[in-house]
Amino acid sequence: MQPITNDALKAYFKEEVLGIKRTSFNMASAAGYASGEANYEKDDTTNFKITINDCAGEGGSALYSLSALSEMKIETENENGYEKTIDFMGTKALKSFQKNQSKYQVGFMMAKRFYVNAEGTNMSFENLEAFIKATGIEGLSNEK
Repeated sequence: MQPITNDALKAYFKEEVLGIKRTSFNMASAAGYASGEANYEKDDTTNFKITINDCAGEGGSALYSLSALSEMKIETENENGYEKTIDFMGTKALKSFQKNQSKYQVGFMMAKRFYVNAEGTNMSFENLEAFIKATGIEGLSNEK
């Protein structure tokens, strides 16, 4: 399988999501691997970051092993936060919360090919979930 093209991947990093402007963006592709990342800042303390890795091709196959984490039943908690496996957008995901940074993070596979990692600082998990859905990444399921 060929990795997604840079132009096709870039379409999933909108300039604005839920009224929040994209502040930075970068992409890389080489040796059968494609990856993109974008940051969005609502204000000085509240921001979102989303990363999409295409696990197609030789280079991306190593990243596919990350999907095994979300398939495991994980639940850990301490005074600094927690990490656990959840159902998310029709798949399993690994959700974590870091109290000292007030940051939620969720990593999951889309279309058994794309590993997505999203972070949100100074917000609820519901806000992070709404942001992820508003990016339109469900469209990754249609990529060939």
